[in-house]
Amino acid sequence: MGIAHRTWLKMIEIVLCENQNLPNGDLPANTNFLIHWKFDQVSFPSETWYDAPMIILSWWTRELHELRLGEASEASLLFMEGSYEVKLVRFSKTQISLYFENKYILNVSLEEVSQSLIIALNKMVSILTRRMSNAIEVSNLLICIKFLQDNSDLNPNIT
Repeated sequence: MGIAHRTWLKMIEIVLCENQNLPNGDLPANTNFLIHWKFDQVSFPSETWYDAPMIILSWWTRELHELRLGEASEASLLFMEGSYEVKLVRFSKTQISLYFENKYILNVSLEEVSQSLIIALNKMVSILTRRMSNAIEVSNLLICIKFLQDNSDLNPNIT
């Protein structure tokens, strides 16, 4: 099977859905949520992929932040569960290629990926706030959003 290649895709998103079966209250960082990348009719790693969004969204923010600052020409957005990876490779100041495990390649703007990540982070903040979770977890996500919005030269030190 060859690699599917798309150019200048109009919409890419990070789908994030909480597990409705969890009680209100503290939401531990390792709680699994449905999370995956979606473009066209493709869901990566899969439409039913569960992972730890507090952790991986922080990782992805750090990687994307370094790419945006020009500190790196490539970034690896890893999932915690399994060995799945979305590799980002900059090919111009504002454009990148996303490689989804060598199955799909998308050429998109760096800003589009940043906005997709900001939307997912904001959704996670809303979920944590509604569940009255630990203020430190919410604060860490807000820091991630700030770094992506401001393109700050500070290094997000999220754990």
